[in-house]
Amino acid sequence: MWRYELFVPTAVALVIAAGALSLPRREASLGRIWALVLVLAVASWSVVVAYLHFKSDAGAWRFVARRDLGYWIGSLIFTTGPFLALAIMAPLMQHFAVPRTALVAVLVIGVVLGIVFTPWLFYVGWVVGCVAAGYTSCM
Repeated sequence: MWRYELFVPTAVALVIAAGALSLPRREASLGRIWALVLVLAVASWSVVVAYLHFKSDAGAWRFVARRDLGYWIGSLIFTTGPFLALAIMAPLMQHFAVPRTALVAVLVIGVVLGIVFTPWLFYVGWVVGCVAAGYTSCM
């Protein structure tokens, strides 16, 4: 039912984000890591949305502002969730001096869960955003 191959860019972005977050804090500033995580989240989301709208049957797609903006905003908010969870967890664990192996283990688990749940989050956000925007037929 879910097309996980659409979310390969998100999986790659989550792995890159986890790698950046696993660096010792002195090697990378927290602000730069947050910026990297947000850029990765938005870039991977953009690739997915671009593919969905501009695939082979793009001629049939017609822009409807309320519907499409709701789709985009909702899916962006929900898709950013796994990235933000990683970006919150890593500095928190480093602050409490959790052993490095535990940090890496938590990041790996977070990436795997992010890869599994991101398509679901994307599609739920897609519909929730459309409904929140007030479009009458969101499905």
